Amino acid sequence: MADAYLIAVASTRQRGTGRYAGRCWLAGTVAAAAAVTGPLAEDAHTEFTAHMAGHLLVGMIAPLLLVSAAPVSLALACSWRTEVVVMIAPRLRSACGG
Repeated sequence: MADAYLIAVASTRQRGTGRYAGRCWLAGTVAAAAAVTGPLAEDAHTEFTAHMAGHLLVGMIAPLLLVSAAPVSLALACSWRTEVVVMIAPRLRSACGG
């Protein structure tokens, strides 16, 4: 999943956002993976602090980093069918209260 995202970032020619978005996406995936694999996950079974650190990584840090990477904006930027974007954009705005 991370490689597909990075390929999409590289394929768009948006200046300035590609590096930031790629770094946020990678940091988010690393944070989520660190919570469920490796020594932190093993210690979470016996130590409360490690258990809560895993909760913070999966529940707060990883989602913020992944959302900061703007995957929906990237998907819209990569879509080659502008008709779909034109049809979906008003529905997204009305669904979001805009």
